[in-house]
Amino acid sequence: MGRVRITALEALASALNRAERVDEALAVQREVVALMEVHYASQPATRLLARSNLGAMLLSDNAAAEGVALLEEVDHDYVRLVGEATVQRAVVLNQLGIGYELLGDKARHLETLLLATQVAREAGGPENRFYLQIAVTTAQALTGAGRHDESARLLRDVLPALEARAAPGIDAVNYAYALGALGFAMLEAGGDRREAIAVLVRAEQAVLPHARDFMVVYDNAMRHLARALRESGGSTGMRRVLERYQALLDAEGIPDDSPWRRSLQRMREQAVAG
Repeated sequence: MGRVRITALEALASALNRAERVDEALAVQREVVALMEVHYASQPATRLLARSNLGAMLLSDNAAAEGVALLEEVDHDYVRLVGEATVQRAVVLNQLGIGYELLGDKARHLETLLLATQVAREAGGPENRFYLQIAVTTAQALTGAGRHDESARLLRDVLPALEARAAPGIDAVNYAYALGALGFAMLEAGGDRREAIAVLVRAEQAVLPHARDFMVVYDNAMRHLARALRESGGSTGMRRVLERYQALLDAEGIPDDSPWRRSLQRMREQAVAG
C-alpha cells in the first residue's frame, strides 16, 4: 500500500505544481520523499527523482537556496549511484543552473549549463530532444556572457537535428527559436549582417504558422531581423519587416495595449532614429 500511495501522491504533487499551487505541491512532494525513505530504503537510486522534483519545486517557491542545496546533493548522488553521464542527471544540472541564476551567481549558472549540455550529449547523443533544448538555452547564456562565437558554434551544432525534426508544431517553433538565437549571437559578435539576415528570415518563416501562439519567438525573430537590416542600411527591407509584423498583429486581432504592439512601436522608433 505504501508504494501505491507514493505513486498517487507523486501524480498529485505534479498536478498541483502545474496548477501553480506551489505550497500544496511542496507539502505533498515532501511527503513523497519521506515515504520513499521508508519504502525504498534499500534503493537510494530510486529515490533520486523524487528528491530532484522537490528541489525543482523549491526553486519556484522563492526558496532557491534550499532548492540549490538539495539539487547539489542529488547531483552528487547521481554521480555516485548511477553515473556521470545520464540524461536525468543533465535534467538535474539544468535545474541546478536555474537555481544559481536565481541566487545571482552568473558564473556558476553558466558553468552548470555547460556541464548539463555536455552530459546530455554524452548520455543521449546529438539528436536527443533534451540535449537540443538545453543546448539552445546554454547558447543564449553564452551570448549573455559575451561569448558570442561559442554560442554560435553550439547553435550551429544543433540546428541540423532541430531542422530534421521540425514538423509543424512545437518542434518547428523550437527550430525557429534556435535560428533566432543564432541570428542574435551573430549580430552581437559583429559578424556578416547578410548571413545574419538570412538566418533570421528562416526563423521568421519557421515560426510564422504558429506565431499567434508563440509571439515571443516571432517577436524575437522580427526584432533581430529589423536590427540586422537597419545596421546593414537596408531601409526598404526593414520597412517590409515592420509591415509584415503589423499585418500579422492586425490579422490576429492582437489588442492595441499588448506588449507586441509596443514592441513594434519601438522598432519603428529605432528605424526613424537610424
